Amino acid sequence: MNATLIRNAKVSPDAFGELYEAFYDNLYRFVLVRVKDQSLSEDLLSQIWEKVLTHLRTLKSNEPEVFRAWIFRISLNTIHEHFRGSNKTLVPFPEDFDPPGPNEPHEELKENTLGEAVTLALQGLPPLERE
Repeated sequence: MNATLIRNAKVSPDAFGELYEAFYDNLYRFVLVRVKDQSLSEDLLSQIWEKVLTHLRTLKSNEPEVFRAWIFRISLNTIHEHFRGSNKTLVPFPEDFDPPGPNEPHEELKENTLGEAVTLALQGLPPLERE
């Protein structure tokens, strides 16, 4: 790979295809090692290549080392975005959910059998350890 290929890939679909072929295997291994899932790796790779295609013209340098660092940074950021987003699963409250008022959790805890067990266990501790 050379600077000419990178420069041409910015304007030519054929040259972009060559760039894709030159980097696909290395990027695939890079992603697979980090996510450990073949299907997810392929999905993330499609996102990565879409970002590369969308933003390649904004890359100021045509140097292979700069391109390589840039594409691997996009890959790492895409992996991080995926896992950061996957932790944000919303779970709806049941329709009959009635949140306790500001003083009610303590009373609710007393009614709960687990709460009773915890209360009994706390009473068995020395006063300094109860706090």
